[in-house]
Amino acid sequence: MNEIARVSPSCFCRLAFIMLVAITSMPTPGMADDSINPAASETSAPLKLTKTEPERAALLRSTPWIETIEREVPPLTRDLAGRFPMILWHGVGFDPLSPAQIDMLRKRGLCQHLQINTAMIPAAQSLAAAGMPVILMEGRTDSWPYSLADETSASPGDWAHQFDITFQPPWFGKDDASQWHGACPHRTEGWLVLEQQTRATMQKFKDAGVRVDAVLVDYEGDPYPWNHLFEQLRHCRRCRKELPPNVIHDRAAWRAYSWQQYVKLYDRYFAKPIREVYPQALVTNWHVVHSSQELPVRYFARDVNLPELRPQFFSASNPIAYASDAVWRERWNPASELTQNSVDDFFTHEIIQQVDSDRQNRLKLGATSVRSIPWVSRVCRISPDLAPDVPVMSRPRYRMALQQLWKLEVHSMQIFNPMHEGYEELAIQEVQDAVAALEEMLKDSS
Repeated sequence: MNEIARVSPSCFCRLAFIMLVAITSMPTPGMADDSINPAASETSAPLKLTKTEPERAALLRSTPWIETIEREVPPLTRDLAGRFPMILWHGVGFDPLSPAQIDMLRKRGLCQHLQINTAMIPAAQSLAAAGMPVILMEGRTDSWPYSLADETSASPGDWAHQFDITFQPPWFGKDDASQWHGACPHRTEGWLVLEQQTRATMQKFKDAGVRVDAVLVDYEGDPYPWNHLFEQLRHCRRCRKELPPNVIHDRAAWRAYSWQQYVKLYDRYFAKPIREVYPQALVTNWHVVHSSQELPVRYFARDVNLPELRPQFFSASNPIAYASDAVWRERWNPASELTQNSVDDFFTHEIIQQVDSDRQNRLKLGATSVRSIPWVSRVCRISPDLAPDVPVMSRPRYRMALQQLWKLEVHSMQIFNPMHEGYEELAIQEVQDAVAALEEMLKDSS
C-alpha cells in the first residue's frame, strides 16, 4: 500500500458532524449582518440559533459550491500580492479546476485544497500551472495510524488495548463513530507504516513535477486525549504494566502525556517524512501549537491548559480560533450582564487566545520560522443537543476578531464551514466573513 489510508467521505462527514457541529444563526443569505448596531448591542439581547429557510437550504445544497462562492462572495478589491490563500473545510471538490475557476477563487483569497492521494496529482498540476500553491488537507478520527500495523504484523490488532475481562466499553456493540477501541499509545509499529506511506506518497507528487506547498491535516484520532480513551487506558492490562502509574490513575497526568505523545508522534512520523521530500512545505496537524510552562496554551473548548509542547519538524502551528458552545458553558460567568456586546467580547477573547499564546511561545522558543495557520469559525457547536441556550457571536464583531488575528501575523486561515442539514447558511457566511476580514487587512496593509 503506497497511499495514506483515509476514512470514506460519508463517514468523514459524519465524524465531522459529531466532533464539531456548527450552526448558523443569521437568516439573511449572502449579506453582512447589518442588523447588529454596535451601539445598540450594548443592551440588546444576544442572537440565537436560527434554521435556514427550506427553499434557501435546497438552493445551497443543489448548487455546485464553486458557483455559490462566485455568486455570493464578493472578490477582493486588492490582490493577494503573494500572500498565502485560505482554504475551506467544505470546499469545491477535488477534480481539476479550469484556469478561470482557479482565478475566481484566487480573487477571493481562496484556494482549492486536495487530499493526500496520488489520484489528485492532475488537480495539483492544474493549480501549479495557474500559479497557485498546492495545499493538501484531509481528516479522520479513530485508532489510525496505530491500526496500520495490521498491514505488516503477524498479529493483527496487537496495537489495541488489551482490556480486563470485566471491562465493557459503553460503546460496545453500538455504531458510535465518536468512540472506538483505542490503541496502546506507546506502540509505534503503525506509525512506522505511516512514515513509509507518507514519504512514498510525497515522492510520487514530486516525481510528477508537483511542488506541495502545504500539508494541513486534521488527524484527531489516537493518541489525541479524547475523554473515552482514559477509561480504556485504565482497563488495559498491557498499559498498566508498561506506562507510568500516574498516567494510568490520574486524568490530568494522562491528558498531558497524551498531548505530548500526539504531537511527538505526528511530528516524527508524519511531518518529518514530508519535509524530507519538501523541505519548504508548511506542515501542521489539528491543534498543534507551541506551549510552555510559563505560558501554557489553553484548550479551545475547555478550561484546561496544554502541557509543554515543542514540535521539531512541524513548520506551521494550528491554533483553534472557534467561538464554541463548550467554552461558553465552562467559562461564561452567569452573574455577568448578558447582552450582544458581552457575548461578542467573550467570544472575541476565545478566538484570539490560542493564536496569541502560540505566537508568544514561538517567539520565546526561537521558532520564528514557524507560521501560524489557525482554524476559524464563528459558531461552533460541540454539544449533542446543539446548545440552543448558548448565544451566537455577531458577524461584524467576528470579522473584527479575524482582523485581529491577521494583526497577530497569522500566515493564512482554514475556514471551518461545514454544511449541516437545516443550518446550511453558515457554510457560506463563514466564507463571506473570512474574505471580508482579509479584504480589510489588505486595505490596512496597502
